[in-house]
Amino acid sequence: MADQQQPPCRILVMASGNGSNFQALINAVATGRVPNSQIIRLIVNRAKAYATTRADQAGIIILFYNYKSKMT
Repeated sequence: MADQQQPPCRILVMASGNGSNFQALINAVATGRVPNSQIIRLIVNRAKAYATTRADQAGIIILFYNYKSKMT
């Protein structure tokens, strides 16, 4: 049986602040500590979250959703 490589694990990350754990994941994927994986998106609920800067520097697509709802 031929050795078939599995497609990469596609990772979607959600963050709202500094993104230090997100950076650790970026580093782990880049160095192979999380093998055969790819971070495909960052979703944030704060447009100015520093995690967006980290994503931008790593070439990761950013999606912003404002989930604030009005209390009535």
